[in-house]
Parts: sequence; C-alpha cells; structure tokens
Amino acid sequence: MRLLILLLLLALPAAAQSPAPTDPEVARLLGTGWTFFEQGAMVKAQEQFEQALSLRAGRGIAEAHYAMAAVWWERRNALASYNRLQEARQLQANEPWAWDGGEGGVWDRRIDGRIRWIERNFTVIKLVLPGPKPLPPLATPPPVDPLLLEFVDAVDREVLASHEADVDRLWMLLPRGTWWVNGEEHTLDSGEMAPHRARTWELVPDRMGARKKYDARKAGEVEAPVPTPTPTAAVDGAEPAVAARVLQPFARRYITADKLVELNEALSRHGFEGPFKMRFGCTVPDRETVLRLRWLDAGFDVQVDGAGTLEVRGADKTTEHLGADWYVGPGAGINLIELEFDGHKLHVSVNGVDLRPTTVFRGEALSLGAWSVDVTHPGADLQHFWVEPTAP
Repeated sequence: MRLLILLLLLALPAAAQSPAPTDPEVARLLGTGWTFFEQGAMVKAQEQFEQALSLRAGRGIAEAHYAMAAVWWERRNALASYNRLQEARQLQANEPWAWDGGEGGVWDRRIDGRIRWIERNFTVIKLVLPGPKPLPPLATPPPVDPLLLEFVDAVDREVLASHEADVDRLWMLLPRGTWWVNGEEHTLDSGEMAPHRARTWELVPDRMGARKKYDARKAGEVEAPVPTPTPTAAVDGAEPAVAARVLQPFARRYITADKLVELNEALSRHGFEGPFKMRFGCTVPDRETVLRLRWLDAGFDVQVDGAGTLEVRGADKTTEHLGADWYVGPGAGINLIELEFDGHKLHVSVNGVDLRPTTVFRGEALSLGAWSVDVTHPGADLQHFWVEPTAP
C-alpha cells in the first residue's frame, strides 16, 4: 500500500508542485540590471537581463521577462516590448509549474497591465521600404499625449536604421491616429496586433518633390479639407445656432511639486465640460506621500496613499489595496495613472490594475469647474500629464 501511494504521488502533474525559489544568481543579475536601467544605461541593463533569462532558473521568472520588455519600452520600440510580454504569457501558459509571477503575482499584473495599455493605443503596420532612403510615415497631427509622442518621434529613427541595414520590410506598432504616407491620409484605430493582418504602407524615396510635400505637411501648410458648416437660418426672429465650443487636449511634459498650483489654475481655466480621459506618471518618494485628484465643484475625488490604498469617492465609493503594484521609494519606478470619466462613472487604472467603474456623479451634464491635483511630498513629480475631452 505504501508503495502504491508513493507511485501515485510521483504521478501527480508537475503543475501541482510549488515553483522553485528564485535562484540567487538570477536575483543578482536582475538587481544589477535594474540599477543600470534606472541610470539610463540600457545596453548594460539588457546584458544583465539577458544573462538572467539564459539561466534555467531565470526562464520562469516573470520579472526577468518584464525587465527585457521594459528595455525596449524605454527605447520606444512598442512591437519589441509587446512581443517580449506575449512570450512571457505563452511561457506561463505552457509551463505553469515552473513560473514565478512574483509575490502576490505582482510581475504578472505588471505584464498584463502593459499588454492592455499597448493594445488600447497601438496597431501593427507593415512598411515596405524602397531602395533609396525613404520618407517615414508622418503623424498629422502629432498626438498630444506626451508619451505617445515619444513613440511617434521614434518612427523616423527606426525607419532610417532599417534602411541603413538594407531591410525592405518592417513591421511596427504605431500609435492610433491620422498618418500621412505617400501623399495620402490613413486613420489608424488601436487593437490589431497580428503581423499577418497588418495593413501595408509603401514608403516613397526621400527625393525633391516628395520631400517638399512632406515638409509642407509636417509644417501644417497642407491641411486636409474641412467641410464648411451651413449657417442655420433664423426662425421667427431667433438667433442663428452657435456651434458648441470644442475643447483642446491639455498636456504638460513634466511638473514638479512646486508647480502644482499653476497646473491646477491652468486646468480650471481650460473649462472641461464633462467626459474626459486622463493619463500621467507620478513618482512617490516615500510611504508618507499621498496623491490626490479632486474635482471640487463636481464633488468627487481620487486618492492613493503611501500604503497603496486607492479610493474613488463621489456618489458611490470604491476602495482597492494596490500593495506592491504601487511603486514607492527612490528608484521604485513611475506609477502610471489612467482615468476615464463618461459624465457619471469614473474608471481608474493604476499600473495596469483596473478598478470597476464607480458612479461619482448623478444628474445632468456638468461643467467640472475647479481642479485640484496634489502630491504631498516636495520631491514628487508628475510626468507625461495629459487630459483629453471626449464625447459623452
């Protein structure tokens, strides 16, 4: 009987076994790699992360895969970063018994969050390069979101590097929006990630005629035709209809704590009237630091304290304990906060952790009025701050 029990235990699937603890050498390589990463030394960081992944124990460490994806992300190569993250997901599915997602699955959540962000903002395109130096795709207009703008700026570098390497086919993830290629406009929606279903754009050589049109388009001298609205006739002496005011997006690249008063005054003057999307990064120096976003006239707010407790308060209330998904301390990284308000419900995502939408306002459409963005530590800062009005 004892022999039978032993044989049955040995026959249990490997998935029932606990993942092996992180190898000390893998931990050392990852620690060194992150140090180089924070210093901006991406080549050295990549070397350390690649060594960690080459070890048998490192292959199943989610942090190592996320780290390699982060290197490509910092280089603003969205496709390379996305492919790394998807490789991690595939490995986790194929070898779950050997996978270590980190304490409480922290690195798994970060991988999932980055994948979702890319899929919401990018789509894949196949570029066919001519023999001569090509003119790269041109975003018209460039995105107002500062982070997406950095990916747009990286397109020129990637196309030029591919040309110099004699590459004639190039697949890229491009931010959604309007692009100008070979004298034509193309509108990209987000979400198509499969290279075999990518749309094909044939680039033209960088020659005099094409370059002249390209530079004019880049300078905004060639505008797409805009239909002229037909004036609404007055009826029984009524005034003609007046077109509704169209708000422009609001963007700031870098905001230190001492500039928050100026930020709040500018946001309040901007006059947002209801639905919006918002995204920014925030550094949190210590566990005493509190981030607060308040819409004073509208009566709702969002707060994250140093322990990672996230609260959304308005007509209803939602609380989420972020734990290790809230990055605190020097070198801990930047917290990515995303909000979407539809006029009644507020959807909040922090570092890829999504909260269920919370009803913060009940009633008719409102003007948001005064804004208040506050970080309690003087050493904190906000980065890539972007707010865009949306249709209700």
